[in-house]
Amino acid sequence: MNEVTDSRVIEQLGVCEVQIKFDVDSFFSMNDQRKKETTLEILRNGIDKIVSEKNWDPTPFNQAFDNVIKEELKNEWFWKKTDFKSRQEI
Repeated sequence: MNEVTDSRVIEQLGVCEVQIKFDVDSFFSMNDQRKKETTLEILRNGIDKIVSEKNWDPTPFNQAFDNVIKEELKNEWFWKKTDFKSRQEI
C-alpha cells in the first residue's frame, strides 16, 4: 500500500481494522528474520493506533510484544501426542 486512504479505525462485528502504510515489494526481498521484524513492527503500529483511539490499556499488548521479542520472534508450536491406546479405552 503506497498510501493510507482511510485513517479511521473501523470496527465490524467486534474486529478492528486499520490501514497501515507498507511497501509490499520490499517485504519479499527481505531475509526471513527481517520479515519477522517488519511484520511485528506493522502489527504494533496498527495495534498502537487502535489502543489509542479506543483508550485501552496498552499494558497487555506491550507485554505480548515484549514476549515475542524475548523469544527472538520464534513461532514454535508444541502438540501433545495422543496415546492411541488411551483413546480406544475411552
